[in-house]
Amino acid sequence: MEITPMYTVYKHSIVFTPDALDTMLVYTNHVRNELRTKLEEYHTERAKEHGDRLRPIVAEDALTASARQEIARAEQVAHDIQLLRDEMGRIYTWHFAQLAEVFRLTRAHLQAERIEDFYTLQVALHYLMRMLKEENPKFNPQYFVDYINGEQGGINAATA
Repeated sequence: MEITPMYTVYKHSIVFTPDALDTMLVYTNHVRNELRTKLEEYHTERAKEHGDRLRPIVAEDALTASARQEIARAEQVAHDIQLLRDEMGRIYTWHFAQLAEVFRLTRAHLQAERIEDFYTLQVALHYLMRMLKEENPKFNPQYFVDYINGEQGGINAATA
């Protein structure tokens, strides 16, 4: 099994894959949930120590305050990652749609039924699709070509 990198570093940027953001979101949510569970256990144990089994003590000691701060921070990070993931999805879809439209218009201008009818365009398309696949492992070359050839209803299938 080949492990694909979660990000690529370029001279002036870093590009994360959608899977990288999914992984960040999973870990952040896991940390938040674990902290909540541990905080609840801590309060239950403190209540037992004080003989009150029905109501956990909610007094803010240093440990409780720190845990609540970390939970709030994890919630904010999860929210930010979700926004970033959504935006990345929009960018990828727009990017793929724009690139596919260039090839679609070129195919129509040359009055070809299929983009594969022109060898030079096929070669350029091959290298472009390889680059797009590196950026987004969920990229589907067949849907992309079908869209260019007018055989698919929408470009979203190429990025799903």
